[in-house]
Amino acid sequence: MKGIALEYIFAVAIIAVVIVVSIGFITGLVKPEFIPRIRLVSDVRYACAQHNGTQISFDNFKTVLYGFLTDQCSSFSAELKQGMTIDDIRRAAEETEEGMQVVQLNSCHFLGTNTHTVYVCCSDLFEAGKNINITRREIKNSDVLICGQ
Repeated sequence: MKGIALEYIFAVAIIAVVIVVSIGFITGLVKPEFIPRIRLVSDVRYACAQHNGTQISFDNFKTVLYGFLTDQCSSFSAELKQGMTIDDIRRAAEETEEGMQVVQLNSCHFLGTNTHTVYVCCSDLFEAGKNINITRREIKNSDVLICGQ
């Protein structure tokens, strides 16, 4: 009788260990980096239309840039209330999408390929009171072209 009771205790202990190891294996196999992130996109089409042709602050510029990077806006022109640099644009693009490339060009035109990149022409510094134009092609994941005047 004592031998049978010990048998059940060891069987339950072995089953418990198998369950714990199985759970650990499954959670280790399905890591968070394998689970795709759900990307929520805010609708900023109204902001693009509302700020077009006006004076914009840097915060409003970031909202408009977000609209371009998420394929919601296609053409924009405004006067800057405050100056900004290409590094400011790079940080704003990174906030929207990790790994977003920001490249400086010497002339204000799109390149032949489409790589979902932000192109900035022609200066490192956009001064307050100057106009800024932002355009993109009407295709999904288009390049974005920012030109100062």
